[in-house]
Amino acid sequence: MGWRTGALRVIILATDVRFHDSDTNSNYPGAGFSEVIDLLQSTGTIIIGLESPRLGATSGDMNRLVEATNGQIFGLDLAATGIADIIPEGLELTLQQILVEPNILGDPYGYISSITPVSYQATPGETVEFTIEFSPQPRQRSEFARKSSVIWFTGDRSAVLKRVPVDTTIPRR
Repeated sequence: MGWRTGALRVIILATDVRFHDSDTNSNYPGAGFSEVIDLLQSTGTIIIGLESPRLGATSGDMNRLVEATNGQIFGLDLAATGIADIIPEGLELTLQQILVEPNILGDPYGYISSITPVSYQATPGETVEFTIEFSPQPRQRSEFARKSSVIWFTGDRSAVLKRVPVDTTIPRR
């Protein structure tokens, strides 16, 4: 599956049967649970599980995926009534806290030496302040040098929350 750069990766998964798993069934030609979970975690993908009333058939599998991805599980009735309300509720509950991280892009000369904090667990609507420290630079030939960098603030290691250009003027020593 392809994702747009900076997208919040959420999969809404509805099922009423156990998952196929090549980790436990060598005859199954597809991926095993461990491979799927590793991929979901490495890409920051969150699972919101929608479970049929046949709970015994899927609950262990769905629980493993949801717990591994910090998602949520919601039960459906036989007619799947209320599904239109369950999906936004699942997104809201899943995103009650989001890990915000700054990522420095376009700083080839290393003018930005650090950003603190390196990450922050935020809640919706919360304002978070980050401090940027610049490294000392060698003398410039001209009176000053202008450099541009970009800091992308991502949420849960995938969604781009904000792109902040950083224009720096460095005076000659």
